[in-house]
Amino acid sequence: MEERIASLKQVSGHTYDTVYDLVFTTDRMVALIVWHPGDAPVRFGMMEMFIGGQLAKRNERVAKAGLMEERRNLHEEKCLDEVIGLHRLNFVIPYRSIASVEVRRGLFRSYVEFRIIGASMAERMVRFTLARARHREAREVVAEMMAGIRGKQP
Repeated sequence: MEERIASLKQVSGHTYDTVYDLVFTTDRMVALIVWHPGDAPVRFGMMEMFIGGQLAKRNERVAKAGLMEERRNLHEEKCLDEVIGLHRLNFVIPYRSIASVEVRRGLFRSYVEFRIIGASMAERMVRFTLARARHREAREVVAEMMAGIRGKQP
């Protein structure tokens, strides 16, 4: 039976403003979207034009935080297979498809990179970014994931 091993919350994927929570299980890594720029309605009203959009940005931050919390609660309540189908941008990487995982620290950001191989696709990289200060947390989560994979092998 598949069990959750660890998670890495609030990482950016694909673009800097797309936010995922990564859930590591005994069989796979699941990327669950918690915020996408398309989730915010774009409004161009008189208020935004005169105030310069600061009020709109504040309202967007509040709405973003609320939606992220709502999605995280939903992710916790349901089983992973149900959660994956809730958003078209959620995806799964089975461990058997991962050739390597690297956690790197850049000048301003840290990166978790998965080198993916598979029979039906060429080799490719999937990269997630997070704050540089969270580098140690990312290394610990990846170490837990690797220990879980090794523990499952016969």
